[in-house]
Amino acid sequence: MRELRHLISRPTNTEELLTSQQDAPTTMPPPIHISSTIASASTSHLQHTVLIQPPTPPPTFSGLTSEKPLHFLVKLQQYTEAMYGWNTDTLLRNISDYLLATAFEWYTQLRISSSVPHNWSDFQRKFIQQFTSPLRSAQARQQWDQCRQKTEEPINEFIVRLRTLWYEQKPEENESHLVKHVYEKMTPEVLLLVGVHENISLNHLMTKAQQAEQLIFQRKKQAVDAKPATTPSSSLSAPQ
Repeated sequence: MRELRHLISRPTNTEELLTSQQDAPTTMPPPIHISSTIASASTSHLQHTVLIQPPTPPPTFSGLTSEKPLHFLVKLQQYTEAMYGWNTDTLLRNISDYLLATAFEWYTQLRISSSVPHNWSDFQRKFIQQFTSPLRSAQARQQWDQCRQKTEEPINEFIVRLRTLWYEQKPEENESHLVKHVYEKMTPEVLLLVGVHENISLNHLMTKAQQAEQLIFQRKKQAVDAKPATTPSSSLSAPQ
């Protein structure tokens, strides 16, 4: 009888489990931010997206009179530097890959006679001299003689225009010669403010000329603002 009472008063496993669950502290799992996780994954995906551009055909030169040798050389240098990381020495060793027809024949003759220039600057001069037609040369010479900075033309635009002709007309010259030409062909008003400086670089000269142009603009603006406004006088006579 005593054993029966002991068994009845002893809690069952189910009762113990329920009691332990009620007494245990309630802990919630950390919240899962689904939206931020998706956004982060989406952003990570965008950061690793690679856009493949269609291949750009390289510039070529055939030696036709309608072609511009200087433009070709500049475009080719930019192309090979961007696509392959070439310097001018590597470009000079592979220049024949971009020459066609008459231009390729001319280069072949240079190779046979061992007359290929050893640096890019000399090759540019030789190339421009070879493929600049007499008509184009005469037109460029006339444009060079008539090239002057216009009154309202910014100095940087003028130098771009002058340097294009300078490359064709003076291939044997360097930057110091170009600086002298800029001095000779800039407007007298700008030249007066800039002054003549020995051993000045082209960039420094351009900076001083831009400062002079800014000063000229301010002076003109002040003159306009200081000018008194005039009202037209009426010449109508009173009716008789």
